[in-house]
Amino acid sequence: MLAHIKVNYKTIKMKKSLILLVLLITITLSANTINEMLSDFCNGWEKGYQEAIKGCLKVGLTPICPIPPIGRDTYKHGYGMGYYKGQQECN
Repeated sequence: MLAHIKVNYKTIKMKKSLILLVLLITITLSANTINEMLSDFCNGWEKGYQEAIKGCLKVGLTPICPIPPIGRDTYKHGYGMGYYKGQQECN
């Protein structure tokens, strides 16, 4: 004969809700960190590109910021890559 197990569905539902809430908060915080990282890189990209084309007496819109290579996601890397791309536009 099977043993009768008393299941409290309200408790199970609350645990699922709590797990979902913790998961949602974790994802949100991770997304904000990635967004800040990309923002620094893209700010550097724009500044570097504009400096490079200013040097060859051109004016133009900055191309869309590329996805940074792994490990090269800082402002400095963005600036260098943007400057390089701007120099290519001058030639």
